[in-house]
Amino acid sequence: MARFFLSRKKSEGEMPGAHIFIGKQKMDKPRIRIIDYSPTELVEKEIDSFEGIFDFIHKKKNVTWINIDGLHDMDIMYKLQETFNIHPLIIEDILNTDNRPKFDEDPEHITLILKILDYNKKALKLSADQFSMIIGNDYIITLQEQTCDFFDPVVDRIRDNEGRIRQNGQDYLAYALLDTIIDKYIMIAGDIGEQIEELEKEILKSYDRSLAEEMFRHKIEINYLRKCILPAREMMTQLLKSESPLLSKKIRKFLIDLNELIVMTTEVIDTYQAVIVDQFNMYNSNMTHRTNETVKVLTIFASVFIPLTFFAGVYGMNFRFFPEIEWRYGYLFFWILILIVVIIILLFFQKKKWL
Repeated sequence: MARFFLSRKKSEGEMPGAHIFIGKQKMDKPRIRIIDYSPTELVEKEIDSFEGIFDFIHKKKNVTWINIDGLHDMDIMYKLQETFNIHPLIIEDILNTDNRPKFDEDPEHITLILKILDYNKKALKLSADQFSMIIGNDYIITLQEQTCDFFDPVVDRIRDNEGRIRQNGQDYLAYALLDTIIDKYIMIAGDIGEQIEELEKEILKSYDRSLAEEMFRHKIEINYLRKCILPAREMMTQLLKSESPLLSKKIRKFLIDLNELIVMTTEVIDTYQAVIVDQFNMYNSNMTHRTNETVKVLTIFASVFIPLTFFAGVYGMNFRFFPEIEWRYGYLFFWILILIVVIIILLFFQKKKWL
C-alpha cells in the first residue's frame, strides 16, 4: 500500500459524506473505552457496545473521554454521527486514513485530525496512524486506527490525579493529548536529524554505495514526516484563531506554546531536507573526484607508455638491415633511451603540477 497517497477506488462515484473506510484494517474488532472523571471521581470502563456510552455522556460536571480503536465498523460510525450530531463530512474525513491533518468547527464541536507517528531507528522507517479528536461540551471523542499505548502517560496522570488535568475541562484534556503527539514529532525529527548528521561524517571518510542508499531512505522519511507535520502546523494556527466557547481563555496560552513547538519542528525538518540535498551533492562530488583521480593516474601511465610502446614497436620490426642490431651496446642504448624519455615526461608532468 502506498504511503504518500492511498487509492480512493472504494469511494469512486459515491456521494459526499458516504461512510467508506479508506485504509488498512489494523484490528479485527473495534474497542471502545471510557474514562469519566472529575476532581473527586474517576471511572474507567471498556464497553461492549456503543449504547454503553449513554451511561456517561449525560453526567454533569464530569469530563468524559470516549476512545474508539478501529475505524472499520460502519455501524459504530453511524451511531456516533447520530448520537453526537456530527456532520457526515466529518465522519467521512475520519474514515479516510490518508486525510491530511485538518481543523473543523461548528457550534457544537471542534474536530482535529492529525497523525500519530513512530520511528524505527534500525529500519529507518516512519509509521503513521490517523488520530481524530472531536471536542464537545464536557466530552472528547478520540478515534484511532488501532489500540496503542501512546497516550498512557496522559491516562496515568488522570488516574493519579497529577497536575491540572483533573481540575480542568475537556479543553485541557485535548491540549494534553495534542502535547503528547507534538512532543513525539520533535523526538522523531531529532532522531532522524541525529542519524543524518552522523551520516555526514561517514560521507567524508568513505565512498561506500550503501551511504547513498541510506541518504535516499532518510530523504524519503523526511519527506513523509513533512507531509504529516506541515498540515498539522496549519491546523494549530486555525485552532488558535478559533473563538469557540469549547476552548477557555486560559487554555489558549498552552495552545500558543504547542504552536511554537510545531513551528520549530517544521523548521528543523526543512533544515534537514536541505542537509540531505547537500549530502547528496557532497557524495556525488566525492565520487566524481575519486573517478577523476583514477583517470588521472591511468592517463599518466598511458602517457608514459605511449612513447615506450613506440620505441618497442620500432625495434621489434624484422628489417634485415637495422643499424643498432649489430651494435654491441644496442640493447643498453635502448634502455637508456627509454629511461631518458620516462624522466623527461615525469619532469614535464611535475612542472605542470599534474603529479
